[in-house]
Amino acid sequence: MSLSFDDPRAWYGYSVGRVTSRFVGGLGSFDGGQFFIHQGIVAAGFLIGSQADSRTSGVSVDQQKVAGFINFSWGGDVFRPHDVTIAYGRQLNKGKLDRDFLYLQGSTRLGSDLNIYASSEFDFHKINAGIKSNDFRLTNMFLSVSYRPLNWLSTTAGYDAARNIYLFETMKEIPDTLLDSRLQQGVRVGVTFRFPLNIALSGTANVRVKQADTRNARTLGAGLRISDIARSEFNVGAQYSDIRGLYTEGKDMTFDLDRWFSSTMSAALRFDRNRYTVMAQDSRFVTSTASMILNYRISRSWYSVLSVDRVWDTVGNSIRVYCEIGIHF
Repeated sequence: MSLSFDDPRAWYGYSVGRVTSRFVGGLGSFDGGQFFIHQGIVAAGFLIGSQADSRTSGVSVDQQKVAGFINFSWGGDVFRPHDVTIAYGRQLNKGKLDRDFLYLQGSTRLGSDLNIYASSEFDFHKINAGIKSNDFRLTNMFLSVSYRPLNWLSTTAGYDAARNIYLFETMKEIPDTLLDSRLQQGVRVGVTFRFPLNIALSGTANVRVKQADTRNARTLGAGLRISDIARSEFNVGAQYSDIRGLYTEGKDMTFDLDRWFSSTMSAALRFDRNRYTVMAQDSRFVTSTASMILNYRISRSWYSVLSVDRVWDTVGNSIRVYCEIGIHF
């Protein structure tokens, strides 16, 4: 459960419950609270909570997360196109320091066609020969640019780099976006063409540069989506990906169909089939997932979501059911 108040016209805001902060990345989801105040273009606040377990929905009270931040946003009355945040975060294990870092993020919208987002993390300490020492260094960087030069053409490009992050007290290494302790880098590009009759064709490419005894990794993808087919309000899509990972190779195909049946109810069906090989074992696996998602707006304030997944896997089959009921104040 979570409760949030984030009206940009108000002088304060908060989130309590299971929270993912829009101001501070690097901490993930946590159970606790975030509080901030607005004054002109400046917002300042803090967050505090305990580690959330996304697999079991449990709470690890031994692992605490705290952070303070200051945000600057300008360029509009309510929804501002320019946004910069500076934050200091700490992760604790039974009150002892696990990790502390500086977090920076910024985004800007230039006109209606160009959007840029960037974030980075700088850790203050590291473990050297089993001893914690001061070492201010870059551990994560992310950059994303989207540009629409023509009404029928959209493009995206991105870059990221990261190191493993060692948690001192829990003695774990948490890879952020990569699986190597050295700095690794990746780039990605995408393009979307829009044709008459609400047809969109897209292509993507992601490349991960090899390090040491690893290999280059890449993903090539293509997608087709048709909206409001023959004015029936049905939307259909298909995606295909050819994946060459660090340790696996495979192909993934996805089909989806959705429709709004009224102003209050929508339904979506999705089928995904992933065939892959674990290179070290020369073992082949197939995972197929059929999903149904129902959205129903109970009233102007209340809404509900029901999601059912049926999974057929080489290792074992399963059924997942997710239900959400929420209220907008």
